[in-house]
Amino acid sequence: SRTEIYFLYDNDAIYIAGFCHEVSQDSISKELVGRDVVGVNDFVGVMFDTYNDQINGFGYYVTPLGEQFDAKYSSTNGEDGSWNSVFESVAKIVPGGWTFEMKIPYGAIRFGNKKIQDWGLNITRRRSKSGKQFMWNPVDPTVGGTFFAQFGKWTNIENIKPPLRLQFSPYFSVYANHYPYNLAGVKNWTSAVNGGMDVKYGITPAFTLDMTLIPDFGQVQSDNKVLNLTP
Repeated sequence: SRTEIYFLYDNDAIYIAGFCHEVSQDSISKELVGRDVVGVNDFVGVMFDTYNDQINGFGYYVTPLGEQFDAKYSSTNGEDGSWNSVFESVAKIVPGGWTFEMKIPYGAIRFGNKKIQDWGLNITRRRSKSGKQFMWNPVDPTVGGTFFAQFGKWTNIENIKPPLRLQFSPYFSVYANHYPYNLAGVKNWTSAVNGGMDVKYGITPAFTLDMTLIPDFGQVQSDNKVLNLTP
C-alpha cells in the first residue's frame, strides 16, 4: 500500500504528516497499548542522523490510534527505547487508510549549530497484518556496517538553531517528627520545611550538566544499622 509523507520545518520545530493507504480499515492493526509499546500495531516512524556521522540518531513513531514511541540509536548500543522526548502527534483512521501528523520541537532533538546542515534520514512503515515493514531508503540487514550507513539524506536545512536546554524541577517538603521525651521544656514534636531544585543545563549539544540545589537528604534511604557483637 502506498505511503505519502510530507516534511516542513520552521524556527521552532519539524512538522511531519502523511497518509498511509489501505484497502480497508480491517487491514489496519490497532490496539491501545500505551506509550513506548508498539506491540502488534501498525506504525510510521521517522529517524534522523542529525550529525550525519552514522554514530547517533533519534526516532519518532506514531500508531493509527495516535500512541507514541520514541528511541535513541547508537552504532554501539543499538536502540534505546527507554529514552523519552516530548513531541506532539495525532492520528486518525479514515476511509482508505489512516493519516498522521507529528510536531517535533527542536528541544526534543540534538543537532549542530551550522547555518546549513545535512541530516541522515529514513522513514519506516510497518503493516503488521501483512508481516512487512518498509523503509523509504532501503536497508539490507545482511549488509555490514552501521544502521545509519543505509539512510538517505535530508539536505540544505537552513538557519535552524538548537534551543537553550534549561530545565528546573523544584521540590518542597514538610516534616513532622514525634519523639516522646516527656521532659519539661523539651518538645515532643518538631517540624521542618525544606525546599530546593534540580537543574538540568545543556552546555553543548553533546554535554548536559545535572545539578541539585539544596538536596533533600531525608529522601535518601540510609543503610540498615546492624550491631555486631560477634568476634
